[in-house]
Amino acid sequence: MIVSREMLADIAKIAVDQKAFKYAESQKYSFYSGATLEQIKERIIKEFKNPDTKHELFNRLCPINIMRKIITKSARIYIEPPLRKDATDNEDDEALFSLYQDSMAINRKMMTSNRLYEIFKKFIIELYPDGMGMPRARALPPHTIIALSYNTVSENVPDVIVKLVKITGSPKEWELHVWSDESFWVIDGEGHINTTKMQALDNPEGANKWGVLPFVYKCDSELGVEPIPEDALYECSVKIPILLTDLSFGAKYQAWSLIYTVNAGGSIPTNPNTVVHLEQKEGEPTPSINKLDPTIQISETLKLIEAQISYLLSTRGLKTSSISGQFTTTTAESGISKAIDNSSLIEDKKNDQQIFLEAEEEMWDKINLLNKAWRMQGLLQGDYSKEFSATFKARVILSEPKVVMSESEQVDISIKRLEAGLSTLKMELKQLYPSLTGAEIDELEEQIKEESASDVEALNNQFNDEDNVDDGAKD
Repeated sequence: MIVSREMLADIAKIAVDQKAFKYAESQKYSFYSGATLEQIKERIIKEFKNPDTKHELFNRLCPINIMRKIITKSARIYIEPPLRKDATDNEDDEALFSLYQDSMAINRKMMTSNRLYEIFKKFIIELYPDGMGMPRARALPPHTIIALSYNTVSENVPDVIVKLVKITGSPKEWELHVWSDESFWVIDGEGHINTTKMQALDNPEGANKWGVLPFVYKCDSELGVEPIPEDALYECSVKIPILLTDLSFGAKYQAWSLIYTVNAGGSIPTNPNTVVHLEQKEGEPTPSINKLDPTIQISETLKLIEAQISYLLSTRGLKTSSISGQFTTTTAESGISKAIDNSSLIEDKKNDQQIFLEAEEEMWDKINLLNKAWRMQGLLQGDYSKEFSATFKARVILSEPKVVMSESEQVDISIKRLEAGLSTLKMELKQLYPSLTGAEIDELEEQIKEESASDVEALNNQFNDEDNVDDGAKD
């Protein structure tokens, strides 16, 4: 598709109109990436006016990144690297195929894409040659691109990608890169072509010299290129640390009383934390010393946190045993982390697998075409400049999705199999500890058997000692 000069103003307007939406996406991405503290502080600043209150709350922040833990738990497609090979078993293609996979660190980039898909219901991968003549790939955060489709038949397939290189300042200061399979333009936020940069690229006519749109974009939508955003995970992930902070803040002030006096001048012969002096204006002054005992509904707050966590896990296809009553003011943060760690993935990921299989097929078809364009322009060096054959076709086999159980559930199943005589101790140990070598499994099995025998012997000795005591008593 050719992106004409006349289209650029409309594309720039779309970018300007989406600035607020892209900012919201960037906030979500930043929170997932670890910028939890600042976003929690921003929410607190909006809710509280008193500087002293905000200062005390900041000192008790609980910046647990629930969002990252849940996404890491649920994005499972690339936990086990897939099998990739040339469909025609061409040895030269296999060697070059393997070389490209290593250079692009493709498993890591696809795992990142899987996590972005779990957050945003979409992901995009950019393909490019680096300055050293090596093919590269990068998973782009969704807030850095806009996907557009001018295809009336396949509206969920983008034919134009806009990279938001710089969108700060006035639109005249922006920098947007507009890509299609036939065009490439550098423009500002008003649609004006940056002639200086286009001249520096020796591309004043805005041609895509590679002849391929160097992006792979997939989203969870059949009706367009932009899925309906899902904000529950992000919003709850921000609110739960705030609730924990409120709980810590309230627990501090519940630990001691507030003492106040009425018409009692002078110093108080004690050392309370806080004393407030009040003056009675009307009537006969009667000096008095009183106290207020502040209260906080700790149990109700904990129940709310528990309900939020259960809801979050269920929306991500994760199941956990009841967490009701397991949190306290001192264990809530670690309890949340443990609940997520011990949750089980029960959602069927086959639909997601199909999306990533399609993405891989499209990606390797594009890499094959880009390989030719990059070689002809001298952008590849060494073995990377070798050519795929005309028959090259990538075949990708993803691991079968598995239900991920918590460790306690796996142990329970192993015990039941052993009790039913359907397995052996060694077989169950291999299931529970797949990373151990055969020798390590044998050693662990021996240790378990020795400890079990030792426990039985100790128990027998205890019974024998008790029998001897009883016999002595009878004598």
